[in-house]
Amino acid sequence: MAKREDNLEKRFIGLCKLNGFRTIKVNPKQYDGFPDRIVFNTDIGEIHYIELKNNTYYERTHNQIKWAEIIQNSGGIYFLLDGDTDVEAYIDKYLKKGERIMRKAIKFSCDEKIEKKRIMVENGIYNGFGKIIDLPPTTDIELLKQNFDTKELGDLFIDLGNELKKEVLNITDISIDYSFEENPVSMGKRFMVTLYYNTVDDEEKGETKKWVKDME
Repeated sequence: MAKREDNLEKRFIGLCKLNGFRTIKVNPKQYDGFPDRIVFNTDIGEIHYIELKNNTYYERTHNQIKWAEIIQNSGGIYFLLDGDTDVEAYIDKYLKKGERIMRKAIKFSCDEKIEKKRIMVENGIYNGFGKIIDLPPTTDIELLKQNFDTKELGDLFIDLGNELKKEVLNITDISIDYSFEENPVSMGKRFMVTLYYNTVDDEEKGETKKWVKDME
């Protein structure tokens, strides 16, 4: 890291400590190009990967760009902060007490119902003369029915509504993510839904808090 960037990093560390957040550094000799700092933002429940530059002619290296892609493709939160202005903006938005925009989330899932039947499978091999030699039968699993129980799905959305009723602040910026995942235990699918939203607290300068509810 260039000397000016090293000074910027020291300032960044100081601001993190001043606002009560822990930051660590990964050994660059072992992981060339890995971001300069990892910040554990316990207030909003996020881990940030920070690459620091200082308005110099130095561009990001190939490995730095590669690490940025790996982190973002893995769901990580990556920041490229170029100079004091970017650092100040980051601190103001994410670390200063009472001045952050944070998100709440309610997450729930429902497993597909599977009816299984154990069946016997006959086996045999050719003896080379056009005849089949019987072998001991083996067992297998036959999936007879696959679906989602409507009552269980309905109950999950009722639970979602009950969680929202507990919210005492105004809600804004609502979004929903959903996906289907394979359940290796039941051999069926799992329906995953997450509702994200922000809450506005007029008495705390718009500060919001993040909750994650797992209802499975």
